Amino acid sequence: MIRRLGVSWPDRSLFRDSRDTLRLLAVSDVDDPALYEARNREELGRVDLILGCGDLEPDYLAFLGDAFPVPLLYVRGNHDFGAAWEAGSDRAPEAVGPGCVHGCEGLRVAGLPWPGGRAEDRGLDAIAAWRQAAKVVLAARRSGDGPLVVISHVPPRGIGDDESDHYHTGFSAYRRLAEHLRPPLWLHGHTPLAAQVPWHTRVGPTTFVNVTGAVLVELTPPIDSSATATGTITPTETAVSGPSDRPLALVSPDRGRLMRLSPLGRGPRSRARARYPSP
Repeated sequence: MIRRLGVSWPDRSLFRDSRDTLRLLAVSDVDDPALYEARNREELGRVDLILGCGDLEPDYLAFLGDAFPVPLLYVRGNHDFGAAWEAGSDRAPEAVGPGCVHGCEGLRVAGLPWPGGRAEDRGLDAIAAWRQAAKVVLAARRSGDGPLVVISHVPPRGIGDDESDHYHTGFSAYRRLAEHLRPPLWLHGHTPLAAQVPWHTRVGPTTFVNVTGAVLVELTPPIDSSATATGTITPTETAVSGPSDRPLALVSPDRGRLMRLSPLGRGPRSRARARYPSP
């Protein structure tokens, strides 16, 4: 079943040329059988962009690219290695690299694939996750202003992960990155849906969505300046738009401080701040 979610997007310039919505098909981890049926795809309606959060075979990504003639951006997950990828990687578009920010359909999309990336060593690599977070901050600064969509395979620590299972625990680096960048939307996979109830949540200004399977996310213009989400999501913290006014200190628990970065943008400091409880 293809789940649906509406999110109010804070940047009105996204809805140019009389476009009143932007519809994202987000996929991860498992094929959604509903998408194989042409009638289901027709009933889904217009899709403007496909975003993948990892652990999908290249043949499935190629199928989605053919079924929906729209741009496709995706990150690779911890299972995206081996014979299937060696034989079929040329059938899917190139994956978003670690810490890269791409512009597509008026959105800025930041990618966080599985850190490490070696087929023979797919364990959790917290140090690599910190490095990715640093790259995203730098890439976001260089790519200009405007809100971000983050696509990651693994979720942030304590948000959408399964802390009862070490392998499905999120990364603290991603949690710190979310606090600093405060993106309106963060899409991820990796966590089994049975381990996360509900499958979407709101922390500060950010809507986090576990897109395992398939989710149609519809971005709509903001109702007012403080609106960041619509639908059934209940805000758990005060919503604040814009990047954090604090420097981002990327601190590794194992190797000490990796780098310290200035805040994005040069706007006035605000006393209002979204709170991200520590995991």
